[in-house]
Amino acid sequence: MFSNMEATCEDDGEVVLTMVSTLEDTAQQETYSRVCGALVQQVVDSGGSAQEVLATIRQFDILSRQEEELHAAAVAAAKAKELGSFKGNDVFREVPVSQAEGHKKIQTLWVIKWKPLTTEEVKEAEKSGRQAVRKIKARLTIKGCQDPDKDLLDTESPTATTMSQRLVFFEAAQRPDWCLEAWDISSAFLLGDKYSPADKRTIYVRPPADVCKPGTVWELLKAAYGLNDAPRRWNARLKKALLKFGLTENPLDPCSYTLFKSTDGEPRPELFLTTHVDDLLLTGSKRVVRELQAFLEKEFGQLTIEKEVFTHLGCEVSRAADGTVKVTQKLYAENVKAIPLTMDRRKRDMEDVTEEERELLMSGVGSLAWTARMVRPDLSCTVSHLQSASSKAQVRHLKEFNKAVKKLKDYEPDAVLTFCKLQAPYTIQAIADAGFANTESQKSQAGQMIRICEAGKGPGRKGCLLEWRSRPLRRVVRSTLGAETLSMVEAVDLAIHLGDLHLDMTHLRPKGTPVNDESFRLGRMPIDVFTDCRSLWDLKQTSRVALEKNLMPDVAFLRAMHAERKLRDSIWVPTNEMICDELTKDMTSGLALAALKGTWACSGTHRTARTQVEELLVCDSCTTLCSRRGFDLAIGHTTRCCPQGWLHEMVRCSRPGSHSAFYASVDDNTNCCSPFFGA
Repeated sequence: MFSNMEATCEDDGEVVLTMVSTLEDTAQQETYSRVCGALVQQVVDSGGSAQEVLATIRQFDILSRQEEELHAAAVAAAKAKELGSFKGNDVFREVPVSQAEGHKKIQTLWVIKWKPLTTEEVKEAEKSGRQAVRKIKARLTIKGCQDPDKDLLDTESPTATTMSQRLVFFEAAQRPDWCLEAWDISSAFLLGDKYSPADKRTIYVRPPADVCKPGTVWELLKAAYGLNDAPRRWNARLKKALLKFGLTENPLDPCSYTLFKSTDGEPRPELFLTTHVDDLLLTGSKRVVRELQAFLEKEFGQLTIEKEVFTHLGCEVSRAADGTVKVTQKLYAENVKAIPLTMDRRKRDMEDVTEEERELLMSGVGSLAWTARMVRPDLSCTVSHLQSASSKAQVRHLKEFNKAVKKLKDYEPDAVLTFCKLQAPYTIQAIADAGFANTESQKSQAGQMIRICEAGKGPGRKGCLLEWRSRPLRRVVRSTLGAETLSMVEAVDLAIHLGDLHLDMTHLRPKGTPVNDESFRLGRMPIDVFTDCRSLWDLKQTSRVALEKNLMPDVAFLRAMHAERKLRDSIWVPTNEMICDELTKDMTSGLALAALKGTWACSGTHRTARTQVEELLVCDSCTTLCSRRGFDLAIGHTTRCCPQGWLHEMVRCSRPGSHSAFYASVDDNTNCCSPFFGA
């Protein structure tokens, strides 16, 4: 079966694929078949790389009993290594059983898993002429379900938001000379703080039979794997170390940190970092990154470090020489499988699924949901619909899922989330769309995209996609206007949060400044909002009352955001240019995938808010009419004369019948004399 491959197992538990001229030993063939299965054979036969083989075998995670027997030496070595971590980190102490009398003794469990090698480990193996794809990992786990205090513990343990992690990629793209790296801290949960008398935690566990000494049990000195408070205690230890080094915690995301260094008396960022349990993502100047590495290795031991090309939270990340960062899930997508259906089964659309099919559907939708969240906004709407239908799924839902899997694979080469270098200053674009009553439950599906792009008016700007959402609206509305309004409110909320999050990442907040301080928030990037609903675009700019009266609080919110200058401009775009369309209905336009790469193709038929005519300035030095809304009010550049990217030259409208007070911008004169402007 495997005529040109040999599987061996090293003493450290590493499984190695070695190229050989022939392989006639039937026992070796059967051994390798049990480890990797038919899927790996297909990849090998097609000339797949070690990384492709690695991705294929990820589904073979937990070792079977037969595999444990087959790799007994490697399993024993992995267990010994894990016990060494427990002892080296002073996690327990052996005590007589009599000391634990009257206390519940919690059981333990060995979990033996295959663990993919890192990119660096794969490269090292290839240098030695072999293809190493995975290794055996032994994890000694406490059965936390037996912990008598499990319901009384504070178990909150935050992880960095997707938006914070994408901002790290964005900042790395703006600074090509900075490092971009992913770090992993080994045996993280065993590195948490020890229990103190104040914790009032006395835990006794029965160690596994193969390591238990007669007449003894373990008293835990730290929270180990399986206990509910282990993640929180590790997070507290990691946070303490990062703050000790000098990093500043972001008040809007407790797992996002920035290191500021003073230059000419002005604090400037030197490093950005996010944490996800024991996985760290960071970008910073080379000197500072190496200093932090040395500090953390002194605190936690040797780190696993991947640079420029690595896998982070299931995403393949690569960085080009010009700083451009690309994020994909090619290997992940290959492992998402369609649900097999016979021809006869496919004809019964309205028939309920079997329990086996339901389990396959729920598992598959979960896989699709992850990739839709990370790199595939074009699948978000379909995933949202399938999630809502999983409890009452029918055959038609299986067909819809299979269609989504086909779309996932067909368009995979185009699904590249790209962060490129932009010309400062930046603008946030909040794009919102909605489909009225278009779900099975007659709810309206809303979709939003948030971009950071180069400054200027209009939608067609080079930028980076930072966030997207697709979900049914929580409130029931009676019209398209209602659905579009609520979707716009959510988009504005996301955009303001992104602006504030980025502001706290890149600017040191003065000591004692509260999170809601408006004077500090003035420094956020200007925000433009986009909609393809002409009635909403018009309603926001008038004092009219909507026919659907329960919308008025939301309309008032949008009006107030414009009045307070938290939103700079409101722009209408044609429906065929709305990049959020695929987030509200099952369709394929290609606009969402294009947005991933930073482009938004527009014909120039958009409309900007007419409120721009209320604020005109005449420059003292060149007498050019300029729009105030182009100024960077937050950082005091109001005295600058017509700087490119901040101000836009204005000219009088020369068309007959236009209002004398109206001026149209040179690059947007299609708005001139529109009936909405009171010609």
